[in-house]
Amino acid sequence: MKSKTLRKTLLIAILGMPMVLASVPRSSQITNDTALYQDLHEINIKKIKNVNFDSDLNRLSAQEKSYHEALPARVNDPLSRIQKTPYKSSRRH
Repeated sequence: MKSKTLRKTLLIAILGMPMVLASVPRSSQITNDTALYQDLHEINIKKIKNVNFDSDLNRLSAQEKSYHEALPARVNDPLSRIQKTPYKSSRRH
């Protein structure tokens, strides 16, 4: 049983190794995607405006308080019952 598993593992490793090696570019070979990540310090982007998410978060928080979805009674009744039930751990210490 162990020798069969060992054979399968070796076969997969031997057959899979060329695929793994073929997908990794050599250090002297520069491909289109590796060129993108070289010399990133030379990329200069002009700052258009300051980004501030606080106002958006405050607005969304205010909207969330006033929004209540009208669920059907067959969903809303059990849901409200479950929400009112206090949590009790089933695991004993």
